[in-house]
Amino acid sequence: MYSTLEEMLTPGFVAQAVSVGGISLSMRSLFPGEYLLLRHRIGLGGTDRDWKEWAVAMSVWMIDGQILFGDPNAAVRVRAALRSLPHSALDKVFSIYTSIQNQIRKAIDLVEAFCYEDFSRTLWRMVGRDNPAKESVAGVPFVSSLGMNHLQRLWVAFNIAEDERHQWQQEWASAKLVASAHSPKGVRRLNQREESERKLEDERRRKVIDRAYYESTGKRVGEASGMVVYRSVTPEELVEEMHRWQRGEKDFHDLIVDNYKNQIRAKHEADRQKHEERMRALEQLQAETGSVGGSALVGYTEEQMRQLRMDPNSPLRKRGAVVATSTNATRLYQKYVAQDISVGGIGDGGKAIAAPKELGNEDGGGTLNDAVASRRVRLSDDTPAKSGGG
Repeated sequence: MYSTLEEMLTPGFVAQAVSVGGISLSMRSLFPGEYLLLRHRIGLGGTDRDWKEWAVAMSVWMIDGQILFGDPNAAVRVRAALRSLPHSALDKVFSIYTSIQNQIRKAIDLVEAFCYEDFSRTLWRMVGRDNPAKESVAGVPFVSSLGMNHLQRLWVAFNIAEDERHQWQQEWASAKLVASAHSPKGVRRLNQREESERKLEDERRRKVIDRAYYESTGKRVGEASGMVVYRSVTPEELVEEMHRWQRGEKDFHDLIVDNYKNQIRAKHEADRQKHEERMRALEQLQAETGSVGGSALVGYTEEQMRQLRMDPNSPLRKRGAVVATSTNATRLYQKYVAQDISVGGIGDGGKAIAAPKELGNEDGGGTLNDAVASRRVRLSDDTPAKSGGG
């Protein structure tokens, strides 16, 4: 997704080959300084065709393999040749020019994400921490005479600032090393705070890269290709997440959990139906053949259970004996999957539970705010009144 942006860094322009009347042309994106020349070449009384002719003429940088860089008046001769083209042919060639400009506009939106990538810093070191708009880097003659484009300026400015930041961090680390001999606890607190800030910045940069990927590829969060879930990190994000939870709003993480639980429920229901069908088929086979096998399962009353516990030979008297009423998988399923937990309920220990009926709506639902708003102060008639100020 960074291919156009990398071309804008080195050699510094996006190129597109086109054939006009059997002549091979190569068009490119214009540099910032060339837009000033374009406006003055069109003049005050320029028509729509004049604009198209000059824009195409200035974007042509190669004709039949001959490079036009280094000749400031080459666009004048190219424009003279374009004036003989019919309007339909000129419009087609001009559409190539506009498509190149559209590519650049999309690439500008990716500059920040590209700067945060590791290979961007690697490219910065490969070009010698210098302007990439030069012949020794681009390999194109006379390219440095066109100046720097907007993306090159942004990229160079960011990397210079990043180099300065790393240098300041090294100087600050040396200062803390000296100070740690006098105040180790104070330096330790500084390191913890700086580590927390560094993690926040890394998380922010990762979000920028992820957002740029999904916007550039046209994919939406939640498609089959994948889902992005952003984790709340800063105190402000945690508070806002808590408020959304109180309001009953579900985030992407909640949707993922709901979808996973629905899949488990569907599989559990399918397995249950399959088991019932097998049991019915077995009963039908036994009825047809007249054979009955297996052990009958019976239930015990409380009196029978009490007698079994009092019997010294009963297995229930053994140390550590446990009577299983259901499998562990069934217990977990009934506790966490079979029923939905209302959003907004808080139980003991901060665990999410359904809002109680006496605090929420009549049906036991509602959010935490509804539960708090519905609380009532209850005074008993036999409560003795306290005297004195309070």
